[in-house]
Parts: sequence; structure tokens; C-alpha cells
Amino acid sequence: MEFTYERLDICILLDNLKNEEIRKTLAYMVDFKEHENLIVIPKPYSIEIFNAAICIAIIVFVGFEKEEYDTLKTKNNPHVVSFDRITQTMIEFKNMPIKHIDYMALFFMSLARTEDKKVQEFLSLKDLSRYDTVHQLRKK
Repeated sequence: MEFTYERLDICILLDNLKNEEIRKTLAYMVDFKEHENLIVIPKPYSIEIFNAAICIAIIVFVGFEKEEYDTLKTKNNPHVVSFDRITQTMIEFKNMPIKHIDYMALFFMSLARTEDKKVQEFLSLKDLSRYDTVHQLRKK
């Protein structure tokens, strides 16, 4: 794990965003299009994910609005994302279109989109109880 930031939760987020499946899923959730060759760059106030077709800035600290937002607006297909709901209510970000993404939504969407066979096998476990319930109901 890379300790670019002082806060451990942001370091964990950065580490997870280096996973190709999670990066591609986040880009899909933001833009509703598939994106390849996404690059992750930690910046002082945000984590940037981009390729030639999209640029996503994930706000991690106040200061983004002064230091990085104007540069982001010049890039192709820019999006501002936050995983914290409070960001949308902060005065610093009042004139900024911020998309809130829930960590668990990203988690489950990444799981659902993966082609990893082992992960798909684990996901099939959730269906077992459903089949058991249907089987029990049919017996009655």
C-alpha cells in the first residue's frame, strides 16, 4: 500500500482504485460508458482517474476547489466525485457539480461486473438461500 496521504482511509481508497475492475466500474457509474486504460494519479486534494475520453476527480480534501478544479474543467469529459455526502453541503463546493457515490454501491457494482471466476463463485453463494426458500415454500 502506498501512503501518499496522512489519513489511512484515503490511502486505502487510493490502493483500491489501483484495481482495474474498480476503476472501470467507477468510470461506468459516473459516465454510463465503458472506459479502458484508466490511469490513477494521487494529487494533493483529490485522486484523479483519467484516460483520453474521461477525467474523474475524487475529492479527498478541502482545497480542491482552489487548487485543482479549474484545471479539471479544461480536461475532456470532467467529473467530480465524492464518497462523503457532507461534501455536497460544504460552502467550498457550492457551485460545483459533485456526484455522490456510495462506497457500498461501488463495491457491489464492482462485484457484479467482474469476470473473475473465483469472485463469481463466491457471489453464487448468495443465491443458495433464495433457492432453499423457494424449495421450502413448494413443499408446503
